[in-house]
Amino acid sequence: MNFLRRRWLPSALVTSLLTLAAGTEARADGTAQLGTAQGLRAGAVLYVDIVAPATEGIRWTGTGTVAVVDPNGTAVATLSSGQTATLTGKPAGAYRVTVASNQVTGSSWDLSATNPTDGGGRVFSYNWTFDAGSYAPAAATYGSFYAIVDGGGGSFRPVIELALDGLAGYVYDINANSIGIDGPLRGKSVPMSGNSVTPEFPIYLRVPSIATFDHADPAAYGLTYVGGTSTDVNGAAITPCDQIAPGQSEGLFQFTATATGSYHLQCDLDGDGQMTATNPDDLLVIGTTQVGLNVVSWDGRVNGTPVAPGTYPCKVEMTIGEFHYVGRDIETSYLGMRLYEVGVGGTRTPLTMFWDDSLVQSLSLTMPNGQTSLVSPGAAGMTPGAYGTTPVPNVSARAWGSFTATGKGNNTYLDTYTWLGGSTTSNIQVTAVDPLVDTDGDGVSDFVERCTLGTDPSDPDSDGDGTPDGAQYWAGSTPASTGGLESNGRLAAALAERAIRQRFGITPRAWFAASTLSAWAEGASLPGARAVISTPADLPQVTNAADVYGLDFVDGAGTNRGSVLLVASDGALYEHSKEICDRAHGAALELATDLTIDGHAMVMTRFRRADGAHDYAVALKLYAQGDQVAVEGGWLPESYSPVAAGQRVVNLQVWAADATDLQALVASLTSDWARRGLIVAAAPPAPDEEAAPLPVRTATSAPAAFVRAGGLLGETLDLTVQRRFTDGPLTLRLVGADAERGEHVVELGAVADGAQVAVRDTLPLFADVTVELVGRRGVLDRVWLSDGAWSRYDDGLWGGATTPTTSTTCATDPLAAGAAIRWFGCAETTALAVDQLAGVARHLARPLDLSTHRYLVAHVDASRAGTVCVESTTARAQACRALPAGAGWYAWRLDGFDPLAARTADLVTFAADAGGAIALKVNGLAVVDGELPPEVTEVTEAPTTGGGCSSAPSPSAAALVLAAIALSGRRRRRAAARR
Repeated sequence: MNFLRRRWLPSALVTSLLTLAAGTEARADGTAQLGTAQGLRAGAVLYVDIVAPATEGIRWTGTGTVAVVDPNGTAVATLSSGQTATLTGKPAGAYRVTVASNQVTGSSWDLSATNPTDGGGRVFSYNWTFDAGSYAPAAATYGSFYAIVDGGGGSFRPVIELALDGLAGYVYDINANSIGIDGPLRGKSVPMSGNSVTPEFPIYLRVPSIATFDHADPAAYGLTYVGGTSTDVNGAAITPCDQIAPGQSEGLFQFTATATGSYHLQCDLDGDGQMTATNPDDLLVIGTTQVGLNVVSWDGRVNGTPVAPGTYPCKVEMTIGEFHYVGRDIETSYLGMRLYEVGVGGTRTPLTMFWDDSLVQSLSLTMPNGQTSLVSPGAAGMTPGAYGTTPVPNVSARAWGSFTATGKGNNTYLDTYTWLGGSTTSNIQVTAVDPLVDTDGDGVSDFVERCTLGTDPSDPDSDGDGTPDGAQYWAGSTPASTGGLESNGRLAAALAERAIRQRFGITPRAWFAASTLSAWAEGASLPGARAVISTPADLPQVTNAADVYGLDFVDGAGTNRGSVLLVASDGALYEHSKEICDRAHGAALELATDLTIDGHAMVMTRFRRADGAHDYAVALKLYAQGDQVAVEGGWLPESYSPVAAGQRVVNLQVWAADATDLQALVASLTSDWARRGLIVAAAPPAPDEEAAPLPVRTATSAPAAFVRAGGLLGETLDLTVQRRFTDGPLTLRLVGADAERGEHVVELGAVADGAQVAVRDTLPLFADVTVELVGRRGVLDRVWLSDGAWSRYDDGLWGGATTPTTSTTCATDPLAAGAAIRWFGCAETTALAVDQLAGVARHLARPLDLSTHRYLVAHVDASRAGTVCVESTTARAQACRALPAGAGWYAWRLDGFDPLAARTADLVTFAADAGGAIALKVNGLAVVDGELPPEVTEVTEAPTTGGGCSSAPSPSAAALVLAAIALSGRRRRRAAARR
């Protein structure tokens, strides 16, 4: 509804628009075509094409009323049975008509355009919804539906007729689209649970007046496959590999299309020399095309199972006018359904039909003729007989069921599809490889070397520098002690302080042995690795965690191959996840795909971290039910089951350097739980005909699109969005990015399957933002991003005696003009006595490139002089300059700081060293690349002390802690260099 253009008509005017239908010529649409057995359900949304509103009207006959709205979203009238709305002065177009009441089975209902300028069909719906009241043949549908399908863009409007003979679904829908079910199993019939279908085409009860009966002549060509990176570890260009590690990597098929339509990516996986759409052993990926380059991603699996190593021929068949009728919960089609192309003058051309019922065929019943319905029509499909002839089940008609409440149509989506024309590319070869083969023994698989690093899989030291490729380029996975945390602005300062403690290697003493969660990890194992406790024990301090337990699995070389992290919360889900956490801290989400282990459905992800390493990860929620748990996998928090008051839920996160180790870790846990009888069995679904069907959770499905990577730098937001498969137009909703409006919306529109979209936007200064990626059916993905946070910076964080009073809610004073980058917020601290140092710190979520900027600028009010330092926490390097006493805008040349080991900084500190009282406030922080504004004073003095963490204070207890930290840091760096 367009609320900006909507207006309510005065009741007197509405009354004047209503006239009795007596004497008005019209061709009714409804029971005239379908009979009185098909009762339209309340809430059905229909449309009427109005060509000449000056003379045409809309008439309703049936039970209850209908609400009529014009093409601009303005209410026109509410019609009772027998009334007509006159449309003089209204626009031409499709008028929306919403039915208020269930239509009574056995009574007529009709909707029509009165005084039509032609005799064609005017009434359509994107989703016809019926209640026939019975499964019996007398309640079945014997009519036809006519869909206007995509003819290749432009003004093409071809028509496909769905001719039904004995369709009995009791409560059922009629809709169609160009791809089949939502999700990766397109072209297949599937159970309803966990799946859905999105209506796309307008479907009429008579041949549409607006049809043109023509379509484009398409071409598809230039098919290629990219299985990995196009540059090596040194940035040099290489030819991308043509391989895939099934279930562990994702390759991209690319081709060019000359028209909009659908594509069928097919690969011959069973070696029979045919690429068959209806063969469940071959690959079939269906999606929509755009004019120009098209990209299709594949994870090397079919029906969730990784394909065997081998080389396979593949092709793309592009279609025009593809039509999928996906029957929802339709128990019977007998004698059966047929599909025809409608031509000019009413001609009908039989269309070859395809389907693949292999995933639901076990539910089949014997049909009334004694036969069993076909699992598929074979590679050649099924061609209907001549129009007007009697359908023959399993010969010329798609048939199933026996007019009962059971069968393969019950609680399933049965997909039947066809198309009007097409074009096929030349074949290419794609090789699936074993991801564990390591020919040169350097600790990196051949696949990773060819497709990810660009190193030589036959040379253990590709660059000849004396360090094996594995040690040099392929780090282990993230340890559990640093995982499992992200947040929003509520905890930004606390997280910044946590990062400072971790930078110095300080973590609170843990209650490892006392954790109630250790029992859930007893069965965790990974061949060739030993379990080491690695619990991030400070999570309860900054999150809603009630208990936490972590394990790392370390091999003989000291490499962390995988981790298990269990975090318990009471009465609510744990508020963080690795999926969001890693992207909030600079990692890119490269893969999100469905995975099933021991019957538990979950989403497997792969992240490329900022240091170039990879983590494969899954997450499960364990809902406590007495001494057992119900296990759920998922994506967004709101798609999980609700949590009862006081109920304990354990958030399980597992990640590893490769997918094989990940799946082994998860399987070791789930099999141990099953052996010990700890898992609650899932309850069977309730029959859908006897009561309103329960909502079907789709939490276990990987999202149709996701935010691949994102970051903030001052007022600049950068995002990359990855679409996996079609889910309608995409929208970015940035919640909290604008204090006045509350949210900022970016319309991405249609994005092709497999494509990535880069988004850069400039927004008002803000602390943090929740990014929601919204598709046709709601929020697909969510990421929290921040440009960093202000926090305290004193020796009290790592055991010193300073106990300052700090705040990050003071009034901000951003630089008025001349800034290349400005950061949100401010911070202040006061202390009566400084033991070692005290001040404030600004974390930069996106590191600042010191080589491309000129000045660091801040508004400082300090009671005594100190130091300002920029630091690279990853390189553990710091450089400092003098911080004057007094209040004002100050600037420091970035090239005046001592060179850092890394020319980037992710931490800026303002602090005073040991001594008396300190009061320090930083009201604004910015970078200036040009001339300084007149209100800014440049500081040229060097610091009078070591400054910050690199100062040399008196030998107090805090100083001893700092010395131990520095020593342990050097030891860790040396150990890392040796590895």
